[in-house]
Amino acid sequence: MFETFAKYLQDTSITNLSREYHNGVDDINIIPLTNVLESDEITALQKTFDMSYKTYEYDKRSQCKIDMNNPLYAEFSKLIDIIDNKFGKETNHVDARIWHDEEGFYFWPHTDNSDIHISIQVYLDNNAPEYCGTSFFYNGLKKGDNFANIITPPYKTGSGYLLVNTNKEVHGMINKVPEGSSRTSLYLNFKKNR
Repeated sequence: MFETFAKYLQDTSITNLSREYHNGVDDINIIPLTNVLESDEITALQKTFDMSYKTYEYDKRSQCKIDMNNPLYAEFSKLIDIIDNKFGKETNHVDARIWHDEEGFYFWPHTDNSDIHISIQVYLDNNAPEYCGTSFFYNGLKKGDNFANIITPPYKTGSGYLLVNTNKEVHGMINKVPEGSSRTSLYLNFKKNR
């Protein structure tokens, strides 16, 4: 499973988005993802979500963890070597989750913590408008300026992003998930367990 995904990660170049601003340099390294999951993989992920115990991580976001007892976890673990070779990282663990964001969910612009080396979010359905994808932002040029949206990989099945995290990349949502919509996505977080 996930051969298309693995090949896409190996073969696709990093997109670097960089510019100077009042307090430093924005330096965002991402790979926009397109059509990286096969229909049987999406079905397996949706079935895992439907059958799993869920917790609420944030208001209007439920999640389930894909743990080591799930056969999908072994498949995601195979991506560790690809990630390490491509990005020169030394990760030894992938935290795998499925997130479900209900209508009204909003995730403000934020940076990730330094425990995360590489994060990947892949959307599992078309139940929200394309503008509901995660957006990446430049900091304001002058102190007090708002963030500037520079790229939003569209919310559609099999699309998403890979982010090389330095805990300075500002990303989040521009809009709330609209009425009658929801977002469901696979989230993979590659890190080094101590």
